[in-house]
Amino acid sequence: MINIISMKGKTEKDSNGYLIFKDSGKHIHRWVAERKYGKESIEGKHIHHIDGDKTNNKPNNLILLSKEDHYDLSQHENRTKLLTDFIIYLSLIYLVLINLLMHTSILNQEVSLAIARISVLIIFFIALELRQGYIGKWIRKPKG
Repeated sequence: MINIISMKGKTEKDSNGYLIFKDSGKHIHRWVAERKYGKESIEGKHIHHIDGDKTNNKPNNLILLSKEDHYDLSQHENRTKLLTDFIIYLSLIYLVLINLLMHTSILNQEVSLAIARISVLIIFFIALELRQGYIGKWIRKPKG
């Protein structure tokens, strides 16, 4: 088992946010992947942090990908994050509009409040699903 906790004080972040060993400058995620997959297995491969945290170098957070697959996955994750952020901002604008309508007597307060609450819950769950993929994880969860 790889003891990452004992590395504290021996590491620092590089300019891209990855942890490296102070003495050698070697990336820790590559060092951990070498121990997990074997040195020959990682040659020419990209190492992807599953949770997106460049400092989380636990073996179960690292997977090997080809350059092309890593690029495609990163693009997908970036698009998902942008879409999630867009939905969150859109929901805030929507709430402001509902509040304006509430105060201009176009809709009565009870109806406006009910619409706003339901809408916020729906938008929240959509954004949460896009960001975390809980439904997909639950569907794919192995039995047992």
